[in-house]
Amino acid sequence: ILVAEASGNAITLLKVHHARFSQLVFVTQLTPALGVQLTGHLAASTFGYVWYTYLDLPTSFAIGSLFLDEELRESPPSELLDDLAAQCYNDTWFHTELLTNESMYMNTLGYFL
Repeated sequence: ILVAEASGNAITLLKVHHARFSQLVFVTQLTPALGVQLTGHLAASTFGYVWYTYLDLPTSFAIGSLFLDEELRESPPSELLDDLAAQCYNDTWFHTELLTNESMYMNTLGYFL
């Protein structure tokens, strides 16, 4: 999923967060070559193509296009363990409760795997 925005003289790429669909994640900002001024009109396809209009200074208008790699246009879900590792957990609970209770340990381990 791609959202492209022409702002100033750059194209800002945003994509939807893989788990929180109401949030956008900054991907990158693309800037044109020297002597090129974006005019603000652009279109993007779901396949990763972006078309934009620009002014080739001093007076020549043109249409340009680019293709975005899959890493820039997709929002794959992260691994479950990565999400869990990013969260804070109770280390004392893990060592005193979980490791001493075999059935709870097996249930938790099964959930992680």
